Amino acid sequence: KLRKNEEKLFITEAKLSITEGELIEKDIQDSYKETKLSEFKHENAALKDEGIKLNGENLELKSIIDVHRKTSFMKTQELYIKDKQFKLLLEENTRLEMEVNKHKKRADTLEEDIESLKKEIEKLYNTLVEEREYNRRETASKKE
Repeated sequence: KLRKNEEKLFITEAKLSITEGELIEKDIQDSYKETKLSEFKHENAALKDEGIKLNGENLELKSIIDVHRKTSFMKTQELYIKDKQFKLLLEENTRLEMEVNKHKKRADTLEEDIESLKKEIEKLYNTLVEEREYNRRETASKKE
């Protein structure tokens, strides 16, 4: 009976030893899992920080792009306005050129008229001089 109890004790100790080994192995596995979990938590926190940083950069880039879009739109509007102004100035320039040409033609006509009048005045003056001369001779011949 003692031997049977010793065998049972031996078997129980063996089972206990196996159970202790399993517990030690389980503790090692748990420790490994906790280490991995801690590493994952650190990585996750680092990724979250990186995500927050990237999100901030993304918002900053969106803001910059928005400013560029608004600036581009304003410049497009300025170019449109300048184009309209340029077209209006071209039209005004064409109108003024036509008016200048009209005045040049009128000036040319007036110069021709002036030249014609000068010639007529010269003829009249010559006629007047001839008539005076003729009258002077007539008067002189009547006095004689």
